[in-house]
Amino acid sequence: METTEQQQPERPDGTKPVQSQQFSPGQVEQSAVSGDLSREIESTVEREPGDRVRVTRIYGPNYRCNWWSPGNKAQYDNPGMYGLLLTTHTVRMSRFLNVRKVGDGLVIADRTRKS
Repeated sequence: METTEQQQPERPDGTKPVQSQQFSPGQVEQSAVSGDLSREIESTVEREPGDRVRVTRIYGPNYRCNWWSPGNKAQYDNPGMYGLLLTTHTVRMSRFLNVRKVGDGLVIADRTRKS
C-alpha cells in the first residue's frame, strides 16, 4: 500500500493535513478484508436440499467452501445401523473462493483451478 504525500500548506493551528492513501488496481483497503466473512458466506451461497455448507478462511479474502450432503444409505453394508455410523455426510462439492464485502453484500469469485 502506497501513501502519497502531497505538499499542502499547514493549517492555521500549525498541524499538518492527514495523508491521503492511494491504492493500485486490485489492491483493497486492509480494513475491508480484516474481518472473517465465513458465516456470511455460508448463508449466501446456493445449496441443494439437505446440504450443509462449511466455510473456512484460509488467509486474507480467500476461503475454502465445502458442500456436505447426506450419504447414500443404499451403499451401507448394514442400513439398519443408523446410530453407529460415524460418517453420514460426504463432500459433494468443494471450491476456493475470493470474497469481498461491498456495501451490505458480498462479491464472490470462484478461484478453484480447473483440472
